[in-house]
Amino acid sequence: MRSDYHFEYLVELVCSLCARPVTSVRARTPGARIILLRPLCCAICGGVAVQGDVTVVRVPLPIRRWAPLKRGRRPRRLQEPAA
Repeated sequence: MRSDYHFEYLVELVCSLCARPVTSVRARTPGARIILLRPLCCAICGGVAVQGDVTVVRVPLPIRRWAPLKRGRRPRRLQEPAA
């Protein structure tokens, strides 16, 4: 049985001072380390963002296309002549 969905985890980053949500990040595993290239700060009070709630999210898999789609009939010049 093939499932058309897979599960990812939505990690919410919240301010350490005022507990307002700063942003959220999608991760493949619940214990994944999140590495930020620059520190995120709260826009209201300037506090540092820390990990908050983790939510499981069901994401649909992309549709796989094995061959390009064929459109319409072949032109008559490419068809074999009737015998």
